[in-house]
Amino acid sequence: MKYAIWIVVVLIYTQTNAQKKVDLYLLLGQSNMAGRAAIRDIDSTALDKVFLINDKHEQEPAKNPLNRYSTIRKDDIELQRLGPGYSFGKELSKMINDTIVLFVNARGGTEIDKFSKGNEFGLYEATLNRVQKTLKKNPHFSLKGVLWQQGESDRNQSQTYLPKLKLLIANLRQDLEHDDLPFFIGEMGKWNKSYDLVRAKLLTVEDEINNAYLIGSEGLTNFDEHHFDSQSQEELGRRYANSIYQNIYKFSKPDITRTERILNQLKSKNNRAFVVAHRGDWRNAPENSAQSIENCIKLSVDFVEIDIAMTKDSVLVLLHDTTLNRTTTGEGRIIDKTYEEIKKLRLKNGVGFPTEQKIPTLREALMIANGKIMLDLDIKGNIPFNLVDKVLREQSAYRNVATRSYRTYPEAVDYYGSSLEELIYFPNISKNVVDIKTYIEDFENTINPMVYVPKFETEDSNVLNYFETIINNNDRIWVHTITASRSGGHDDEKAVTNLDGSYGWLLNKGVRMFQTDRPELLIEYLRGKGLHP
Repeated sequence: MKYAIWIVVVLIYTQTNAQKKVDLYLLLGQSNMAGRAAIRDIDSTALDKVFLINDKHEQEPAKNPLNRYSTIRKDDIELQRLGPGYSFGKELSKMINDTIVLFVNARGGTEIDKFSKGNEFGLYEATLNRVQKTLKKNPHFSLKGVLWQQGESDRNQSQTYLPKLKLLIANLRQDLEHDDLPFFIGEMGKWNKSYDLVRAKLLTVEDEINNAYLIGSEGLTNFDEHHFDSQSQEELGRRYANSIYQNIYKFSKPDITRTERILNQLKSKNNRAFVVAHRGDWRNAPENSAQSIENCIKLSVDFVEIDIAMTKDSVLVLLHDTTLNRTTTGEGRIIDKTYEEIKKLRLKNGVGFPTEQKIPTLREALMIANGKIMLDLDIKGNIPFNLVDKVLREQSAYRNVATRSYRTYPEAVDYYGSSLEELIYFPNISKNVVDIKTYIEDFENTINPMVYVPKFETEDSNVLNYFETIINNNDRIWVHTITASRSGGHDDEKAVTNLDGSYGWLLNKGVRMFQTDRPELLIEYLRGKGLHP
């Protein structure tokens, strides 16, 4: 009898383990995924708990080179070397303390067109066929995600890269019957400036493609014009593993909003430029209106500068002037009007004609911008900051706004109080600051702001001598291009006829934030330089 019991136990155990799902990852792309870096001694052993799909659609211990069984590779086996897959598998299996399987099917020197479905090269079909046979032969495999490392060969056709990538992902999801299949997309190396335009497209993938995640290449190095070296391939693999662990296994990381992404990019060491629309898109909508903010969201502007005024009954609204005359159908000082009176008014457009737009409250502006665009609050007059603070906390908006002033650090503490530590605060540097070095040091040693906003009338203004200091502190320089007197003569109006002489001059000085009255023109220019998504 006891032997019969043991047989049943063994059968149950065997059946349970046979049914256990094993996570499968597809590693696709061109030569940096196939691997061109040298295989070092530490990369030469077979990995524990990591398996590779072979030419029989079966798993075997993962050992370099991982692209050896690719059905689409064009290069000799000798050129298949170290890619990110080895350290990715090693790190992820440790993180989840479980087995994973790698399916590697990469091809060097190939543009995205040739990977596309229906292309005469048949790379898509060959890859899909191999994946489907693998899944059919191994029904216990669970397809968890795709690692995509490609784009170097598309550096001369950057404008069409993102639509082609989106279509490729959509086709794979459909053909693999996995509508939400996660894609982890690796950034190309930053040492090669010819990649900049394609890289700018990759910066948008998390906004443009559902369940897609960008793996950055900041700090990674190369051994030739196009390829990561061994140490950087190892680090790149770890970055893939960390992102996949956070987004597939840990489930503690919520969907990131666009404003969170803007802040992350602002903090990181990258060359990206940021656009701040002065009073919104006021050329196509009334300034400081809801429509002007919504237009900026559609334009992919990063920040909207809005002016905060206060009514007689302490309601915070958006208005630049102390009086209503210029921008609304009303007259008189706003501080003398109640909010009930203000609600009856309409905003005027840029040439002074009334529109249907009402004066929005700060609360309404925060609701429109929430998660979609950063707001730069220009707090007018003597508005007590506790009123602003109350609205920001009601709307949980502290990470959706920034503010600036010409206050010294002690003056900023007096005005903002303890909220200064929580605020995203950017110090302005006026022409009246005598000791610029101390002014900057006071902020660096306390709140350590991410951005400084200098004002300079001429190209030889003293404040330009401190641009290098600001940049070396890993902070950004924000310049108002709305007037020549704030940008050393390199303003928006000059840019209309001389883009390089205006925006280009400022870029060469290290400026990476522009407050502009021409956001559409500026964004187009920056995208042409590969500096804005």
